[in-house]
Amino acid sequence: MTLNKHPPFSRCYKDDYLKNVMDCFVYDGKQYLMPVSFYISTLIGKESLLGVDGWTFDELFRFADEKNIFYNYSRSQLVNLLIENNITEFVDYEAMRADFDSEIFVRLIEYIKKNGIADDDYLHYSQYPMQNEVYKNYFVRFTDDFCCVDERNVFNLRPIAEYKYGYIGEEIVYKGYPSNERNGNLVYTKCVMGISDKSEVKDGAWEFLKLLISDEYQNALGSMCFPIKISSFEKNLSESEKSSVIHRADGTFFKTEDVSETDIEKLRAVINSDLRPFTKDSSINAIIDEELEIYFNTFASAEETAKIIQSKVNLYLSEIK
Repeated sequence: MTLNKHPPFSRCYKDDYLKNVMDCFVYDGKQYLMPVSFYISTLIGKESLLGVDGWTFDELFRFADEKNIFYNYSRSQLVNLLIENNITEFVDYEAMRADFDSEIFVRLIEYIKKNGIADDDYLHYSQYPMQNEVYKNYFVRFTDDFCCVDERNVFNLRPIAEYKYGYIGEEIVYKGYPSNERNGNLVYTKCVMGISDKSEVKDGAWEFLKLLISDEYQNALGSMCFPIKISSFEKNLSESEKSSVIHRADGTFFKTEDVSETDIEKLRAVINSDLRPFTKDSSINAIIDEELEIYFNTFASAEETAKIIQSKVNLYLSEIK
């Protein structure tokens, strides 16, 4: 059911809810789904190094020629981060057409094979002994240029404190995932609701949806996600813990400075920017994982692997049209 047509929704949509987040669930100019809460998934790094929000794949590759982009990521983690979390960069769901045989995708999987740690050899930094270089370097990965970005979910103010006043120690940028349109900050939803056109209880469904987006419910969501309602979102920011606790390589801890109003305003600017919804396609991901496992562990070429993925995904898309 198109929610825009429901009078109470059309009024609240204009004035009371975060429009740019809502717009992630608009299709053909119509609001079919209503996010109840959300968080931002992004790549965070030094503003002095990376500049403004957003980058293309070509820009990522240029950085990769001179810098380590990621620290201690496995190949499967990079596949998930750069391809599967970013699937709409390679699949046009409106045209039902894939773009995996492109030069960008070929270069991307070559980058992942070269720079990602083989899955069988991968250990999280915390699994290494404290005397190990991988463990120790984790804590200075930004200040000593072992990486440019970390993947991070932002659902309260603590990640800002952790990076700006902890790991990075200077102004941060929400660089986002690489994207042709440079709009790589993704909206993840904790809960998204819609009402079926075929429902025989539309009025009851609307009453339930109204409860989920009411002041009472939105104000009670807590610190693990952002509310969609503007007044509740601002209340959440004002009440959120503004510092974080960071541990050092020697096992000790320190409390960061509080985030400033300028830091919070930068977060607001990200949430009010051109966002994209997170899209997961398990069927396409399974194709990618199967073929990339062969590519990573054999002498198969990146070009041939990309063609196989392209063919299989296009076949899948033709079957679900």
